[in-house]
Amino acid sequence: MQKIINWSLATALACYLNITSATAQGNNNGQGGDDKNIQSIANRVLKLEKSSDAFSLFLNLHTPYQERFDGNDKGGSFKGRQLRLETKGNLDNHWSYRFRYRLNRPRSQQDDNFLNNIDFMQVNYRINDRWRLTAGKKELSLGGFEFDYNPVQVLEYSDFMDALAEFHISAQAAYTIAKGHEIQAEVFNTNNDKADRIYAGAEIKRSRHPLGINLNWTGNMFDGRLQTLWACNYMSEAKGANTKILMLVRN
Repeated sequence: MQKIINWSLATALACYLNITSATAQGNNNGQGGDDKNIQSIANRVLKLEKSSDAFSLFLNLHTPYQERFDGNDKGGSFKGRQLRLETKGNLDNHWSYRFRYRLNRPRSQQDDNFLNNIDFMQVNYRINDRWRLTAGKKELSLGGFEFDYNPVQVLEYSDFMDALAEFHISAQAAYTIAKGHEIQAEVFNTNNDKADRIYAGAEIKRSRHPLGINLNWTGNMFDGRLQTLWACNYMSEAKGANTKILMLVRN
């Protein structure tokens, strides 16, 4: 196994170019990780007043220094792990949107007719204080937290993210049980790409209905000292091939 040490904290950079306002990147509301304690460059340098939450622009950069210790493969270098451009906003008390584009990922069109660089392209509708609906391309909530955080807060991303495509077209309903506790149910596309490209060289045929169902519970207990994301998932990935996943994650 290749041994790698990442020196990320000293080299990670996050720039916030909030044009009109914006402080937080969300709190379990489909709008991303919480960045409310970081003031934007626009607010600090241009002295812009907060006037609206309708449009916010974020530029996130993560460039860790990696030192490798693996037999003859030794050495170190900086790696551009994350370069993301994101815009989001609250249009009124009900409607909000989110769009995130990965700038340092090779661009290609997928079978779902989206570019693989697009992580988020979603619309949220908040029915009331309890219910929220989301549709579009978004993350699949399988038990990970760090993919949605500001990369300056992440020392190392989990291997799970490299093994699974985490962004899919989906429709989701979320219900807030109590403060800090939410259950979510979603139906999503399982194949972002063609089966012959995903399973190159294998005699595997595409599923007639490549869909999946995901149920999860997001918990926030003891004033944020214990955060949980428990999820169960069933996916039809290919003809005659189904996947079941159970994740019990705490942060």
